[in-house]
Amino acid sequence: YFLSFGQNYKAIGEYRTALRFLEQYAQARPEDARVYKEIGDLYQHLGDVEQSVRYYKRSLLLQSDQRSLQLIIAKIAVQSRKWREAMYWTRKAEAIRYDEEV
Repeated sequence: YFLSFGQNYKAIGEYRTALRFLEQYAQARPEDARVYKEIGDLYQHLGDVEQSVRYYKRSLLLQSDQRSLQLIIAKIAVQSRKWREAMYWTRKAEAIRYDEEV
């Protein structure tokens, strides 16, 4: 239930409360890529871009075919003027066909 509670608190803008629930879920289910994307989203909302990217990348380590997540990282890299990193993630995303994304 930690995942559901975390997602619900995130949906109503209670980001720090959501983070507590999702971190507990991550401890219990460290192999679930979804939770790391959710935590990354929360850090993005809280303004901590470095932490958000860290969690997004952890999610991708567990499930590498998340095209939309790769594009999010590429967009963050562009905003940070990290051009090589932006190109890297854009190319990775382009390598995944739209119909293959889960």
